[in-house]
Amino acid sequence: MVSDNKNILTVKDLKKHYPVKSNFLNKDKKVVKAVDGINLAIKKGETLGLVGESGCGKSTFGRTILRLIESTSGSVLYNGNNILSYNNKEVRSLRSEMQIIFQDAGASLNPRMTLGEIIRTPLEIFRLAKGTEVEERVIELLNLVGLNESYIHRFPHELSGGQKQRVGIARALAVNPKFLVCDEPVSALDVSVQSQILNLMKKLKETLNLTYLFISHDLSVVNHICDRVAVMYLGKIVEIAHRDKLFNNPSHPYTKALLSAIPIPDPTINRERIVLEGDVPNPTDPPKGCRFYNRCQYRMEKCASIYPSIDKIDDNHFVACHLYHKNG
Repeated sequence: MVSDNKNILTVKDLKKHYPVKSNFLNKDKKVVKAVDGINLAIKKGETLGLVGESGCGKSTFGRTILRLIESTSGSVLYNGNNILSYNNKEVRSLRSEMQIIFQDAGASLNPRMTLGEIIRTPLEIFRLAKGTEVEERVIELLNLVGLNESYIHRFPHELSGGQKQRVGIARALAVNPKFLVCDEPVSALDVSVQSQILNLMKKLKETLNLTYLFISHDLSVVNHICDRVAVMYLGKIVEIAHRDKLFNNPSHPYTKALLSAIPIPDPTINRERIVLEGDVPNPTDPPKGCRFYNRCQYRMEKCASIYPSIDKIDDNHFVACHLYHKNG
């Protein structure tokens, strides 16, 4: 659980729009609103889950707050400082505070480098160790993620998927970060290996006092590791609450549909499966009102033209839906 209520990261009206190239016959300039006005706070020491369908903007959001992708507008306050205004030198120094664990660990590791070289590189770039201290620190990091000293001379192609992800975690931890964006870090792994990596990440969080933004489409995984959960749909946050509250009392129709799709390992339990109507709207031309309008079984007339504000419906539980709007 979160022991400190201080926000390590505060996102205000963050937007990331991608212009769509058009031919000379089509003069209308369109944009894909991958992230469209997100407001979010992440508390120091917590794991905030970010869930939603593929293509909803989760990974774009995670990379934008790290400035791996430049934002269109908005602000990202890290320990009170707007990092979107940082120059290149300041962003470089920020890398030692904020790191990322990628979904495809194999693709993120240089196949021409040994594991020792991969983990050693950030240590040398940030001058965190020198001489014999470098190799000692590399071995320490390998041991920290459950790999022994013999792995230091191996290449990525000699590893299993789980071992590659452990190396990716070790590389991210090499610079002693405080905040980690975990971009679907276990989605490409077997279920048995997933549990090992998740347990490792939970242990590292407690041991090193880390803060995670955990991006995933697997709600079972999110339920296992996260303290709070934010649900994202087509570039916007539609619901955010404590994990137990969200799973036991989902409020937004989209959240209800997502949770109804989680398999239950008990054939005696009957649960109604909510099948969504229609398709996800075109991100270059989203609905004027609620973006979930064309798929929602509870839609009302005003949903088509007015986007609902995100309102507090319970203690630390917020929902963007006209069903819960204060004005009805």
